[in-house]
Amino acid sequence: MRNELNKVLSTGYAKITEIFLLVLGQILIIPLILSSWDANLLGLWFTLIATFQLIQLINLSHQVYLYNRAFIFNRKNKIKINQDIFSAIPISLVISFLVVIFLLISFKFNIFGTLLNMDKIYLDDFNLGIIYLSILYFFTYSYGTFFYGPFSVFGYYAIYAWFKVLRAICSSFFPAICIYFGANFLEAVYALIFSELLTFIIIAIYSKKIFNKLSFKFYKPNLKKGLNILISSSLILINYLIDFSKNMGLRIILAIIFSPLLVSYFVVLRIITNFIKFSMDSLRDPLHPKLMNSFQAKNKKNTLLIIEFYWLVSIFLICPMVVLIQIIMPYFFDVWTLGKLEFQPRLFSLLITSTLFYSVYLPFDMILKGLNENKKILYGSITSAIIFLFLILILFKYYSLVSVGFAILISEIFLLTLYSYYIRNLFLNKKIIFNYKLLILTILFIINTCFITIFITYTGYTHKLFAYFLFSQVFLIFNANKICSSELIEIFKYYIKKKKLKKKIFYEKS
Repeated sequence: MRNELNKVLSTGYAKITEIFLLVLGQILIIPLILSSWDANLLGLWFTLIATFQLIQLINLSHQVYLYNRAFIFNRKNKIKINQDIFSAIPISLVISFLVVIFLLISFKFNIFGTLLNMDKIYLDDFNLGIIYLSILYFFTYSYGTFFYGPFSVFGYYAIYAWFKVLRAICSSFFPAICIYFGANFLEAVYALIFSELLTFIIIAIYSKKIFNKLSFKFYKPNLKKGLNILISSSLILINYLIDFSKNMGLRIILAIIFSPLLVSYFVVLRIITNFIKFSMDSLRDPLHPKLMNSFQAKNKKNTLLIIEFYWLVSIFLICPMVVLIQIIMPYFFDVWTLGKLEFQPRLFSLLITSTLFYSVYLPFDMILKGLNENKKILYGSITSAIIFLFLILILFKYYSLVSVGFAILISEIFLLTLYSYYIRNLFLNKKIIFNYKLLILTILFIINTCFITIFITYTGYTHKLFAYFLFSQVFLIFNANKICSSELIEIFKYYIKKKKLKKKIFYEKS
């Protein structure tokens, strides 16, 4: 027997560490940049990182499709998984090469300079930086990450989670250190390139060992199959583009509408709120394989336990974290930004409360993506994007950046409603019954947390408000203990305290 829970926890701790280091790196780099560079250059650096992620989206959706497909095949179909990889890699390389060509054309005709309202003094550095990063991507991660998913199917997801931690350390801290010692914009790009190359070499060496250990082979690429896989991943790409436009892509959108200077105001606020969202995402990598394996094996008990575990994390950890951050952020922000950026409490409260609704539907999103239900996800993404853009266009003239926060909050509430409907129908077909009492309790407490956060924004922190929050938390614990199964409580305690489970939950035969 093999204890799968230990792997899940190891992957979870790795993901949490990765997120912590990424956020810490972003937090540290802001005062470093503002002490050496101006706020405009800070916004330009954020725009560069967003642009670099944008050019990776086609290959990323391609790789994610194969990742989900590998879990559908499972480890019994190793040959098919192996053949899929080597059919997809040539297509990915061609796409990455075409991206490099496009960026060279952009450089020649100053496309980015015109779109992003850049100062001419930074124009060449930005263009060269994004070209260098795209060339690096072509030779490294454009094909390297195709092996993450298949190797995860065979039980190596915990190892790759820790490799991501290594990559997070290098890519976040190395450029920050170089900036601290006086690196200019292009030199910071060189530092990022060096860190990405270093981590890729380490990951590639380990992946080669696993490749040989699992007796994977080099198959002749089937280009027709590779193109079919790419076409099949197109719905994921559209979803990624829409999701990107509401997250990292907002940096590019704001730069186009205004300038990189305004990007710095928005991104700095969102770094903290993204920490909440990323904290929930830290459970995606460790729990996704177990969730999908349980669902495919028709293990109703484990499937429900994992979903309900997410909800407990939301109400016991995420909600208190949101309230605490809302209280301390106004005092922290001015020191953090060296007094060069102005804190916007209304925008911040909307951004941070939107993450609460995301935390509820996240396990639904994992199931839909794991089953490659891309049409349903696409419908949700397109509709939420329309709502998002409509609200911005209507409200932006009156509320400026605050309208962006409101649009994000409403779109998250919409996705929670839609995904709940999808999963309810899916579970009815599988004869799986939700713990609706726990779901309702979770949503009610999240709404309660939203009201507390808004009161803090407009009236400031008071002891009475904090006492009310403590009372509601005690009320929640009392009721959750009645609603939740004893097994779920034990899993939650195990995850927090790292104690051994007495019951053999999450075990499976070797």
